[in-house]
Amino acid sequence: MQIEYIREYSPILDREVEFKRYGYSGKPVLVFPSQDGNCNQYEEFGMIDVLSDFIEQGKIQVFCVGSVDLESWSDLNGNPRYRIEMQERWFEHICYEMVPRIQYISWRSDIIVTGCSMGGSHAGILFFRRPDLFDTLISLSGQFDARMFFGNYMDDLVYNNSVVDFLKDMPWNHPYLDLYRQKNIIEWGENIGYSKEGKESIFNIEMIEENQNTMALGGGGISKIVIEERNGIDYIERYVNPKDPALYIRELDKRCKEKIEMFKKEKIWKS
Repeated sequence: MQIEYIREYSPILDREVEFKRYGYSGKPVLVFPSQDGNCNQYEEFGMIDVLSDFIEQGKIQVFCVGSVDLESWSDLNGNPRYRIEMQERWFEHICYEMVPRIQYISWRSDIIVTGCSMGGSHAGILFFRRPDLFDTLISLSGQFDARMFFGNYMDDLVYNNSVVDFLKDMPWNHPYLDLYRQKNIIEWGENIGYSKEGKESIFNIEMIEENQNTMALGGGGISKIVIEERNGIDYIERYVNPKDPALYIRELDKRCKEKIEMFKKEKIWKS
């Protein structure tokens, strides 16, 4: 497989940035790492191996970038204006430096933008703010409400990076709405506990307090067993399903057997 590592200066970020390209031709795929990740993460998580047949056959070429999450979304105790300004600079870097670079290298403009978790958030923000730059969005477990990271702080830049806010306020005749309809959008959101006002959900409480054994099915699901408290400490063992659909299907049988064995440890699995 053809792999290129590229490190170059970004005038917008005023620093060197790095990205990796896997493959030599085909539809370009721009991948954002999960929170605080770098351009090596996708390969380290086994995703390049999963896509290797498509890459080697020249059907796709994958471009993996890094992030500035540690200075923006993840820096919860930092100055909120500085943090969101850093996010906005990174957004502009992707739009005005990285996307043209991908178009130049690949000779194509039909870019798929994708990511998991925080990477899914980045993919969604980029796509919904600039649908003219991308052909397809695949966002897995993205968080689209900036309040998750900025609390009650809201300004113009936080608003522009909070998808649930700017989409809600988008006028019915905005030209982007037609662009959305012309694109391919796959968005798989986070599971969020819900209960009516004044009606507490026992399920939510048990899950948040880590009291409940859970057998999870589906990509990204987390199975866990909560061992009886010993000496004031609960022992919890978790098993995480892969979020990538191809990897999930390929390893389904093996992972089901491993989860069954995990539950047998405390004799709570009944065949």
